[in-house]
Amino acid sequence: MLGAAPGRWKHVMALTVSTGLRRCEVLGLTWDRVDLVAGTLTVDRQLDADGRRLAPVKTRNSERVIPLGAAAVRALEALRDDYPTVPVDLDHSDGYTVHGAHLVVQARTKTPVHPSYLGHVFKDAREAAGLPAGVTLHTLRHTFASMLIAQGTQPRVIQERMGHGSIVITMDTYGHLFPVEDNKTRDAIDTALSGLTW
Repeated sequence: MLGAAPGRWKHVMALTVSTGLRRCEVLGLTWDRVDLVAGTLTVDRQLDADGRRLAPVKTRNSERVIPLGAAAVRALEALRDDYPTVPVDLDHSDGYTVHGAHLVVQARTKTPVHPSYLGHVFKDAREAAGLPAGVTLHTLRHTFASMLIAQGTQPRVIQERMGHGSIVITMDTYGHLFPVEDNKTRDAIDTALSGLTW
């Protein structure tokens, strides 16, 4: 699907799947929140659903610092080098203006990309790749979490990376993906009690 996405959008989708960012978090991301030297990305605001203003993130726990892997760094470097943007003044929903906001992703009109437009681009890439309609832009976020689980990442860390409000949300959404550990728990108890007799 990434290969089927045109131009910069393959890099936007690669950034999404390699960081777990929500659609509006990606579109509201500014370069001052990216540190390619330290390999981190700070999420503390997003583009609003109307695509016109910056706004607070979804919940307090959605404010987070995400460590960037090589895939995310490559996507960001490609966006920076091949698709440069210009600083703009953007209103914030809290009533002030962010002057010189340098969006990572910007429309050709030098304005923010509307969230629905990104959805259309994704749909076209999905269809070009021959993927079913059930694969949505949000699937990239789920894929990020699924890859973390497959690599043995602890649930609490996944909660932090996803910006979930509680561990309950994380486990309700992704609990079925964690490996069944019946044998591991049996072995743990047997090991702990192995020296006891009764």
